[in-house]
Amino acid sequence: MAAQSRPVLPYGAWPSPIGPDMAAGGGTRISDLVVSGTTVWWLESRPSEAGRVVAVRRREDGTVADVTPREFSVRTLVHQYGGGAYLVDGEAVVFSNQADQRLWRQEPGRDPAPITPEPDSLRSVRYADGCVTPDRRWIVCVRETHMSSGVAKGVTNQIVAVPSDGRGEQVAIVVSGPDFVAAPRLSPDGRRLAWLSWDHPDMPWDATALWVGTLSVGADGPQVDSAELVAGGAGRQESVLQPTWSLTSGDLYFVSDRTGWWNVWRWGDSAPLVEAPLVGAPLVEAPLVEAPLVEAPAEMARPPWALGLSDLAAMPDGRLGCRWSRAGSDHLGLLDPDAGRLEALAPDLTVLGDVRALGDRVACLAGSATSGTAVVVVDPPVSPGAGRSGGSGVEVVRPADDLGLGPGWAPVPQALEVPTSAGTVHGLYWPPTNPEVAGHADDRPPLLVICHGGPTGATSAAFDVRLAYWTSRGFAVAGVNYRGSTGYGREYRQALNGQWGIADVEDCQAIATYLADAALADRDRMVVRGASAGGLTALCALAAGKVIFAAGVSHYGVLDLETLAGDTHKFESRYLDRLVGTLPEKRAAYVERSPLWRLDQLHAPVLLLQGSEDPIVPSAQAERMAEALREKGAPFVHVVFDGEGHGWRQGQTISRALELELSFYAQTLGLEPADQGEQVQLENWLGRS
Repeated sequence: MAAQSRPVLPYGAWPSPIGPDMAAGGGTRISDLVVSGTTVWWLESRPSEAGRVVAVRRREDGTVADVTPREFSVRTLVHQYGGGAYLVDGEAVVFSNQADQRLWRQEPGRDPAPITPEPDSLRSVRYADGCVTPDRRWIVCVRETHMSSGVAKGVTNQIVAVPSDGRGEQVAIVVSGPDFVAAPRLSPDGRRLAWLSWDHPDMPWDATALWVGTLSVGADGPQVDSAELVAGGAGRQESVLQPTWSLTSGDLYFVSDRTGWWNVWRWGDSAPLVEAPLVGAPLVEAPLVEAPLVEAPAEMARPPWALGLSDLAAMPDGRLGCRWSRAGSDHLGLLDPDAGRLEALAPDLTVLGDVRALGDRVACLAGSATSGTAVVVVDPPVSPGAGRSGGSGVEVVRPADDLGLGPGWAPVPQALEVPTSAGTVHGLYWPPTNPEVAGHADDRPPLLVICHGGPTGATSAAFDVRLAYWTSRGFAVAGVNYRGSTGYGREYRQALNGQWGIADVEDCQAIATYLADAALADRDRMVVRGASAGGLTALCALAAGKVIFAAGVSHYGVLDLETLAGDTHKFESRYLDRLVGTLPEKRAAYVERSPLWRLDQLHAPVLLLQGSEDPIVPSAQAERMAEALREKGAPFVHVVFDGEGHGWRQGQTISRALELELSFYAQTLGLEPADQGEQVQLENWLGRS
């Protein structure tokens, strides 16, 4: 349809083919890419199957098939956020089963069988992030044991060795002592083990230690005979991530932010440093583990909210497949440490996930602003110095979900860099996008400001059908990468320390004000919405002295910081020490920055959406907030989704949450959506003034 013939309708009232059911059904999440020989594996989280997670396999002949039987779901609850829930051992797959958290082994053509002991209580022993010894007798992995459910002090994290066939239900402890351990990685010959550790109050993006130990197998199983500290640790504030062994030498590669950015380093035999094309100048040779292989203002790893992340892949020819992020865009490349070359691959892939070696090719999760996540394989240059800038082609192994939409429906984000008195605030802006409708020339669209979770996270530029649900209806959307976000170096990431509930709120206000001043949003119809940690930011923005937002939405958000510090899970139980301060010394700050205790300043309606089984932000927080709003006589809606945890996994929940949110915005902003689903009933609502 030609642009001049499009009907003109009010923003926020546009008809759209992207309904809540499409947004739910098209929300399949592809993750955890693994390669075994010539076979590619990945996980699919399917809202249409009540959020069940399925292992999928693609053989060399191109056949793709589900592997996980319908009565199983591949998901680990280690750190509650999971990751690294399965591994492949030859033709067999070993996975953590969501229902009981035991490890199960599934041989081709057979039903899965448990290979770890049955714990004393359900889900009290959990496994993740494993690898197989070269002799295939043992699986070395992270084990998390809950002595009493939900109590952080009763949780221990260790690296253990599990017999790969479950013989005798014997489990050997390999590493024990630190508060947390992760990323056990065996050298190709199986003689050395690398791993990460960290202790409270650090998070893994604050400070970790990288260890290498010699491994032997005794009567009781594998054990570390001696260990050497390679990087981080010993009081250093250095985040070391993703140890990766070379396939051709004894070198160990890892990512460290000791220069201010997560760049690649090497430990092992002395070798020349490489030129850094991201900066454009060669490096000066320096002693071993004293300078990065690539020093650049780019992040070559992601914050490990989940285990098992892979942004580095050792290739058979000695190079490294790698992914890096800069200025909100991802890049794929090959790093040759010896020849001094980093070559970019497949520049059209701008949103990237796990990177793995598939022979001499690179497999990864990939997408862009206009296409969802797919599994792809990239052909690199034939050899170092071949003179080509990238691979000869990209093979799509598992395409992104086909939503049946024509061109023009995917909103393309615009990068935002907004100057403030505190520095530059980063973000993304998606304009209203609908090829069949136009807005009035003199009108401005309602703006939905999204506060990402974490708060050590980032807004992604990837196509998201749930975001297109809003833009196709005439909403503008802004994702704020406020201070504390990942992707802009360690200094920016740490700028939220001691300032959570203040700096992030200021940055969201700055982005919204900037867009209103630029006539890209209706100043009177701006709303703020956040999930998890973003929920705290959103509702604190409603209680700020400067009135900017007309309404706010919290998806399983943090509402009472002091309560959270006492009843959340072990992984984040000391997170607030840095973000807010230690208790009881900083109790006043905990109260001042909690939406639950700022109701007198709350100036706009609130929608609270909460899962009944949330172990990270317990549902009691939303219940207390709702009761307090009711007693105050403030306008609000409180909806609890039975069976959901920290995030929506079931299709019916995703669909209903979108309908309720649209109804909430329609009432609080005075909109008349073209399609009306379930209506929310606001308590104490007297209408839009």
